[in-house]
Amino acid sequence: MKIYIKRSLLLFSLISICSITHLNASSAYASVPIEAAKTNNNFDFFKLPNTFENSWPGFQKTYANLTISKLGVADFETSVIPSKSSYYSKITMTLQIYKNGSWKTLFSGTHGEKGSHMYERIYYVLKGYKYRTKSVIKMYKSKNGKLINTDTIYSKTKKR
Repeated sequence: MKIYIKRSLLLFSLISICSITHLNASSAYASVPIEAAKTNNNFDFFKLPNTFENSWPGFQKTYANLTISKLGVADFETSVIPSKSSYYSKITMTLQIYKNGSWKTLFSGTHGEKGSHMYERIYYVLKGYKYRTKSVIKMYKSKNGKLINTDTIYSKTKKR
């Protein structure tokens, strides 16, 4: 019975994750950024890896992740859960490449929303380089309200 419950929860988690991301598979290998699912208000039902919790005013959790497929498709996302659901946060996310001794930006995008949300993009990357995601998150009392706090988080560095 316990195995059945664990498998059911795992299946539910996978279905929920799949519903977060609506990728256009036919264009996933283009050399320009591709729009992916931008938001999700229900991703807090499981513990995310690389998550930072209750560290500073305005934020409850933040999360940055980068995965790179064998074919070179980089899938990168940032999630934020504010300490109050009425808060508005703006994520400015960049995909960076380590080249010639420094980090350079390949792609940058911004997404803002009230409450919990996730911003995700995909981009084709070249072999032989290191990559990371840098996200600057600004937390506001409301959409055009007072700035509460700002923080910068990074994903783990990945090499292709």
